[in-house]
Amino acid sequence: MDEFPHDRTYGELLFPVIKGTYFTDPHLTIEINLANLRGATHLDYDAKTALFKPNIKLLFVPTVEIGRIMNTYKNSILTFNPRSFLELTKNPVNKEIEASIRKTKTNEFALFNNGITIVTDSTSISSDTAKQGTAQVVLRNPQLVNGGQTAHTLGRIYEQCNSVKDFAVFRGKEVLLKVITVAGSQKSLEGGGRLRLIGDISKASNSQTKVEESDRRSNDPIQLKLQEAFFEQFGLFYERKLGEFSDGTHYGYLPSDLIVKRDRLVRVSLACSYRANQARCSISKFFEEDALAKVLKVSEVAKYVFGYEVLDLLERRRRVKPTVKGDRYHTKDFGQALRYGQYAVVAVCVNRARVKHKKPTEALDAVLSQWQKFEAWAAKLASNRAYKNDDGSFDHVNYYKGSTINDDLQDCKLAF
Repeated sequence: MDEFPHDRTYGELLFPVIKGTYFTDPHLTIEINLANLRGATHLDYDAKTALFKPNIKLLFVPTVEIGRIMNTYKNSILTFNPRSFLELTKNPVNKEIEASIRKTKTNEFALFNNGITIVTDSTSISSDTAKQGTAQVVLRNPQLVNGGQTAHTLGRIYEQCNSVKDFAVFRGKEVLLKVITVAGSQKSLEGGGRLRLIGDISKASNSQTKVEESDRRSNDPIQLKLQEAFFEQFGLFYERKLGEFSDGTHYGYLPSDLIVKRDRLVRVSLACSYRANQARCSISKFFEEDALAKVLKVSEVAKYVFGYEVLDLLERRRRVKPTVKGDRYHTKDFGQALRYGQYAVVAVCVNRARVKHKKPTEALDAVLSQWQKFEAWAAKLASNRAYKNDDGSFDHVNYYKGSTINDDLQDCKLAF
């Protein structure tokens, strides 16, 4: 009987299945319809760069072929794309792509869609096939670097069509495919030169469409290390790419509460570092180049997991029916902890209650029980006079975003 060690089973089988990266056949074949072509099957162009001489081919391919490929390869073909698949039901762009396939009988898709870009090690096109009126494109080690939403939406449609063996919605509809073949000397391939070039092509291709900076940082080394640490140490799935675990949730392999969202993680990490005021504000600047590694640290993953769970518990607590009718944020019991002070509470739970070996639920209960006393103490400090309103009330909205909250959290002598 064969034995499989748990670490390899989880890391090399379970994780790739949930992530949709288990299919890694280096060869990909696409069939081209020759019926609508005038002249050559494709446009062929050689470009020259400092280290490489990429070849660029432009051709139109049947949408059903792209759907078939994506249904097979899934996210394994999107390694260098800044995003993974965003579900049809949640993304308006995907809905439009789906509608242009399902609701039209002619080929407007070829006219209006921007197309798909794939980078490969080698490419060959042959019209000498067993099927009349078709040609064949063979790609080695393909990576889809632009047009991922188009391709994966076609993949979902293909999956639905395949279940009933009816592909009529694809008939006569094609999409522009740009194939960039990256080859070079052994010297140019060494030192990660090829990978950097593919990454640069991906960034350049996606800079022409709306891609958030957080998406561009999805393949940064710190992101890869964090994802590994979350999974190996805690069995959690850090979503460094938007939609990365779409396959896992779509097929019911992965409960959504095991997914760690990247924006939420950055806010939790700021709170863990007693930067609760920044956690409440815009965090886009923390996804700029070189900034992310200063905020997120692999060595702090245990803190992040604790803080993340506390934040989840806070949100669940807020949804509990209040003891006083109309008190949506439970201010009668916990002051502004559940409204403006969530990240301040996370900071205290992680840095003060956690070190006493309390569980997240115990830590939160201990902190919330003292929170009204904390706010009363903070309101009397001379350093917080600026937050006193003319009527004697305290401006909690700006206090929790202000410059004094972080020091107050550390200086408070209450026993949490």
